[in-house]
Amino acid sequence: MRVRRLSNVQASSYPAAIGPRRSLLRSAYALAHRLKRGLVSDSLMSPPADRSGGNQIALLPTHFSTAALRKLLQDEGLALSTPTFDGASLPESAPDLNLRYTLARFTFDSRLQSRLVSSLVHNLPMDFVENFAHHLGAAKGCALSRPSVIVAGFFAGLQSQIWAAEKQLEGSRLVLVQHGGHYGEGFFAPREVIERRLSDKFVTWGWAEEEDENLPAPRLQPFHSAGSRGSKLLYVMRELSRLPNYRMLNGCSSEQPCGPLPEIKFFDSVAVEIRRRTVIRLRTDKRASVSIQRVWARRYPELKIDEGVRGIRYALAKARLVVVGYPCSTTFLECLTQDIPVIVFAPCLRVTVRPDALLLYEQLADVGIVQTECAEMASLVEAIWNDPVEWWKEPGRREVREQFKQRFAWAADLDDTVGWWRSFLLRESKRRMPG
Repeated sequence: MRVRRLSNVQASSYPAAIGPRRSLLRSAYALAHRLKRGLVSDSLMSPPADRSGGNQIALLPTHFSTAALRKLLQDEGLALSTPTFDGASLPESAPDLNLRYTLARFTFDSRLQSRLVSSLVHNLPMDFVENFAHHLGAAKGCALSRPSVIVAGFFAGLQSQIWAAEKQLEGSRLVLVQHGGHYGEGFFAPREVIERRLSDKFVTWGWAEEEDENLPAPRLQPFHSAGSRGSKLLYVMRELSRLPNYRMLNGCSSEQPCGPLPEIKFFDSVAVEIRRRTVIRLRTDKRASVSIQRVWARRYPELKIDEGVRGIRYALAKARLVVVGYPCSTTFLECLTQDIPVIVFAPCLRVTVRPDALLLYEQLADVGIVQTECAEMASLVEAIWNDPVEWWKEPGRREVREQFKQRFAWAADLDDTVGWWRSFLLRESKRRMPG
């Protein structure tokens, strides 16, 4: 039994070597549907439904501020609503091996895809096999039955994902919105590739390609007053999932800081007075946070640890200067749009930043915003610590960061953000999917 080719989706122009136009995520979702149906149908998906529905717009989480969301919801010209889903608890279930081994009966044209699908017998989460019918029933219970457009920055749960997929198959247009950094910048961006393929329209923060759309980023709407200045140095670490690789390569145990880590080199070099006023924000899960905190407390007891429980805006409001330990981060874009002095540590630009963004990052490096050496970064922090705003607002430096913002961090005030988005939503709601 062969899996039918999926409907055409817009292939991402970058990177071209990610894979074929068929998405494995779509394949996995369709396989779950076939398992639910008991394999009685020979077609992968239901035939397309009538695409001439009304002009309702469903807005899933998109990082709009409360004020912006209120204005959009109260706009009489927009039939805008926010769907809700029943969060009923799952029934107790155990892996159904008979159901799972039916996956082995599916084959693909590609040997790689066939191998990947066969591995799903053991690796596909229960939510997509044993519990799929429960989630599908809850998704279909949503009161919003037939929106013309679904707009989402991210999905808060599996039920909203299933609901959006079902409605897209029934004819709704799916608009996905960039919801963080790395999009358009990072060298390897699988999330960006997948989201652009799955959506009928993809919204970016300024770097739109082909049929994408540029709009002011809801997440970057100004919230910080440039006139107010905190007293802390906020150091935002890289994702801790990368740290074990450094430890393995350098023979370090999980309880002992690894010498080559940039964070260690930086804090060894910077003045003790600055370390005493430093808050280091960890990017970690709860299981790792205890051991990581123990490591930092042992080496630098003067540092204050921020586990990331509260949003980054609370930490930024107290910061005099921000150091981000990796390029292409959301925090860096937020600092740029909020006019908060920030330095980015990026030792390997050519392997982390795609060519389209490399020139802008090199220009940031020329004016000191991007640093490639820990000792030099520590010296810069010490030199500008008394008044980082004066350093930040130097004309040449301001010109370079404005160019970067125009490309990767388009932000606007409340009224302009709402105005741009209102025009876009009205335009999208009147479009019809091709038959």
